[in-house]
Amino acid sequence: ERADGSRVQDVYFDGRIASELRLWDAMEQGLLSPFEYYGIGESRDVVDYDSIDWSGSSYKTTTLSAALTGNDLRDHLLLRELRSKVDNPGAMKALVFCVDQAHANYVAQMLRSKAGLKAVSVTHETPTDERKKAQRDLLSGSLQAVVSVDVFNEGVDLPEVDTVVMLRPTESPV
Repeated sequence: ERADGSRVQDVYFDGRIASELRLWDAMEQGLLSPFEYYGIGESRDVVDYDSIDWSGSSYKTTTLSAALTGNDLRDHLLLRELRSKVDNPGAMKALVFCVDQAHANYVAQMLRSKAGLKAVSVTHETPTDERKKAQRDLLSGSLQAVVSVDVFNEGVDLPEVDTVVMLRPTESPV
């Protein structure tokens, strides 16, 4: 289920496909790992999304990033929720999704300084060898969080990851 609505067989295989199993069918058949999903409701979120510029079908990245980056109240809320939902944050293997590179760099630094977690930022500008090292370090447990933007999206298969944190709005059904 791609967020952009395109079909994999059309993009990569000239419309041919040997078989197809949709997300919803896989869920019904019990083929996916079970998960627990926690969200912060509007009443608890400290960001006024109505004041963020809208561009076409999504928030304008620069104003969204400005509202989320360096927001101490939101940082406090994130850390409180992590501590209450994750049994041992020091042992978690988390992917954290951010708005842009500035937001990802900020969140990685904040997780290191305020939570004492080992975290790195991985963006489209991160060299391939550093991306692979971050992934290896996360899976081995020497990192607790890889904070990312536009890198670990559709198609990534990291079954060892036990925590996913969305620090940006998403319309993805996944």
